[in-house]
Amino acid sequence: TGFDCSGFTSWCYKKAGITIPRTSQAQWTSMKHVAEKDAKAGDLVFFQGTDSQGGMTHVGIYIGNGRMLDSEDSGIKYSDITSGYWKNHLGGFATAN
Repeated sequence: TGFDCSGFTSWCYKKAGITIPRTSQAQWTSMKHVAEKDAKAGDLVFFQGTDSQGGMTHVGIYIGNGRMLDSEDSGIKYSDITSGYWKNHLGGFATAN
C-alpha cells in the first residue's frame, strides 16, 4: 500500500483538512483521549505492544461497532477490535476534535 499505520491515518486526516503528527505515539500524545464508549466513527484507535517499541505502536481509524480501518503489511483492511489480537493490545481512543 505504501502506508504504514500512522502514515495512513495522517494521510486520511490531511484529506479531511486536519493535520496530525506522523507517528502512532505522537498522534496519541497530541490528541484528546476519549473513552471507548464515547468513541465515534473517524476517531483513532490505538494499540500498544504490537512491536518491540514502547508506547502506542499501532493506530487505525475507528469506524464504529467494534471495527477499524487500518494499514498493515497485507494492505488496508477492516479489522474487528473486540476480540483476539487487537483486543489484547487495545491502548485507547482519541479524537482530533
